[in-house]
Amino acid sequence: MKKPLIVTFITILCLSVNYKCFSQTIVDEKIEALISKKAEYNKTTNDYYTIQIFNGEEYKAQRIENKFNEEFPEIVSTRKFEKTEWKIQVGKFRTQMKADKMLDSIKTKFRGARVTTYIDSKY
Repeated sequence: MKKPLIVTFITILCLSVNYKCFSQTIVDEKIEALISKKAEYNKTTNDYYTIQIFNGEEYKAQRIENKFNEEFPEIVSTRKFEKTEWKIQVGKFRTQMKADKMLDSIKTKFRGARVTTYIDSKY
């Protein structure tokens, strides 16, 4: 009487382990497919990410941009006027992950910095 119960238990255990491995494989394949689709999309889009370190009055924008260029000479900065205020944006990143990584460094000197998305037809 105990043998059939043990055999049944072992069979159920083995089937559940196999199902778990099989379902994990399906999930992994779906994740890989999504990553592949995202990589393809990135090749066809003109979207990019930039870090905005300031928006406000022109004289402050000039001062902030100069300070940024001294602190981070390897990163290109851009000053532009949009809707009654000046913006200082720095860097140009194809992925948000790269922008976020750089944001960590920039925030040590410019606490209000944030990642923004822009579309640039020249990119």
